[in-house]
Amino acid sequence: MKRKIYIPKMKEGTVRMLIEAASDYLSIWSAISIITPKIGCRPETLRSWHKKKST
Repeated sequence: MKRKIYIPKMKEGTVRMLIEAASDYLSIWSAISIITPKIGCRPETLRSWHKKKST
C-alpha cells in the first residue's frame, strides 16, 4: 500500500483545526474521528500529528 505524503502546512492546519474543534467534543479522539474523513487521512495519523505538536 502506498503511503500518502502530507505537506507540513496541511499538517499544521489540520492540527490547528483539531485543537479548535476539541472543545465541541467529549474527547480528542471523538474530534479526530469526525475530522479525519473530511481531510482524507487515518485517525491514527492525525493523533500522531497532534501528539508531536503538543510535546
